[in-house]
Amino acid sequence: MDEGDYAAAAEQRDRDRAIAARKPEPQLLAAIGECYNCSAIVPPGVRWCDSDCRTEWEHRQARGGRCA
Repeated sequence: MDEGDYAAAAEQRDRDRAIAARKPEPQLLAAIGECYNCSAIVPPGVRWCDSDCRTEWEHRQARGGRCA
């Protein structure tokens, strides 16, 4: 292997690591008429009743759906 081969291998390794570490694309949830966190009734097209509920739901999802 020459220097170009080593450089290409290092570049590919870095690219593979970056792909593995990237944040997954968020799955869009269907608006179901109630808050996904507290089950409050919400207007059509809305998934959470406020930003606090959205943040709490996201944190719970990041922990695998477990409560703190």
